[in-house]
Amino acid sequence: MSESQEAPAAAMLPAGPVVPQFSGRRGALFMLVLKTMGLTLLTLGIYRFWAKTRLRRYFWGNVVIAGEPLEYTGKATELLVGFLIVIAVLVPLSVASSVLRLVAEGGSEWIGVALDVGYFAVLLFLIDFAVYRMWRYRLTRTRWRGIRFGMENGALKYAGRAFLWRIGQVLTLGFITPWARLDLAKFRVARMRLGNQTIAMNGPARPLVLRWLGVWGIPIAIVAGTLALGYGDTIFALLDDAQISGGSPGKAIAAVVIAILAGFILFVLYRIFEGRYLLGLTTVGGARLESRLRARAILPAFVLAWTIVLILFAVVLGFAFVPVVGGMASPANQMVGMVVGIAVAVLMLVLLPLITYPIAVFQTVRHVWTTLSIHDIDDLDRVTQAPKEEPRFGEGLADALDVGAI
Repeated sequence: MSESQEAPAAAMLPAGPVVPQFSGRRGALFMLVLKTMGLTLLTLGIYRFWAKTRLRRYFWGNVVIAGEPLEYTGKATELLVGFLIVIAVLVPLSVASSVLRLVAEGGSEWIGVALDVGYFAVLLFLIDFAVYRMWRYRLTRTRWRGIRFGMENGALKYAGRAFLWRIGQVLTLGFITPWARLDLAKFRVARMRLGNQTIAMNGPARPLVLRWLGVWGIPIAIVAGTLALGYGDTIFALLDDAQISGGSPGKAIAAVVIAILAGFILFVLYRIFEGRYLLGLTTVGGARLESRLRARAILPAFVLAWTIVLILFAVVLGFAFVPVVGGMASPANQMVGMVVGIAVAVLMLVLLPLITYPIAVFQTVRHVWTTLSIHDIDDLDRVTQAPKEEPRFGEGLADALDVGAI
């Protein structure tokens, strides 16, 4: 029997809805992160590819669907080689950008603006390109019941499509975001598969648009109301660092802060709703997904994790600078302060995963999977292995640009 025709060796799947289980433990994850971060620090960052691979195997292997765990088959060397290849491309591009800026110095300031806009546009294109490549690599290295997931190659088309949506988002001040995100999600999902079974996402944008109107409109309404009350001059003076003519800027500042906080909170709530809605639109062969994802089960974990991080950062920074605060004016103490600052930054980068992974990431992964229902999963008994088509190297660009989690 050829590989493309082999049948799953696992037992027959149940007919009713199946809820995946997550069997991981926070303590085991903490010890794994502690060990991998320690080795990453000792090897000056080289071990990070092995650390990422071990973390993925932990998370994948603890997700159990109908009695069968997921399996991650990616290799650290694939991530390392992919990263080195991308760095070999990004470094010359970065150098060329710097050279162009030097050549443009002394000319019209519009040339500098054009170069900045061009650099930012290229960066956005590369980020979307990296996101697609990241999804493709991770799916092709994932198995369930011995059957490979897969994803067609379409990173350039995806990046171009996303870039056009980005232009539209800028021109509409973000109003078309729900249509953009749904369209891009459908583009990605339409190219995914499990074995020989296609994965699809079908549904309207209307529920997303209705939720987005609050995210987009409430902060704008707050700022518009502030301007209508006569604080416009104060806000513009603050932005320009100019002299404020009469009146206290307190109310204007408060309005801007409230608008930013309201926008951030509403955006987070929208993204969680979006995730739940998009999962509900997804089908795998004849199986259908349904999600009960809730913000109240995830947000407290993130608040707790980042509160601990901020407190720890303040404590570490305070103790580190106590010996040098008294005489920072001298060159020797300035050098000590710089060294201490670098050491604190490195220490926080090492400690950050020790806090965020066991608390926030663990809770998110567990909640996403255990609130997912798979209907008609018995239809996946007909899944057979598809021909092996996968990228040779890891998601180097995504890693270089720090795109994606885990």
